[in-house]
Amino acid sequence: MIARLIGVLGVLLIGDAAGQTFEKLDTGSRGDAMIQGFLDGQASRLHETYMDGIQSKEDWLRQRPAFEEEYLYMLGLSPMPEKNAVRSDRDRYAGRRWLRG
Repeated sequence: MIARLIGVLGVLLIGDAAGQTFEKLDTGSRGDAMIQGFLDGQASRLHETYMDGIQSKEDWLRQRPAFEEEYLYMLGLSPMPEKNAVRSDRDRYAGRRWLRG
């Protein structure tokens, strides 16, 4: 109980300190300004072209399989990895001890 209370207090006290706010960007050095400029350019380029060729629901439904395939490829799931057999009959955990099957 005490450990849980300490954990909650830690999250509440430290949670706001971690991370950069959205209002102020890191521009203290030349590298920071270059990175911010690059990210701004990339975001603008993507925003201008992300809906090219899609004007209606039918256009979206026609292009959706290609987008889905690209998404799965980015996640490393295309082509789908080989399925391995699940060996659930071997070991199981019950409470604080392992049961060998």
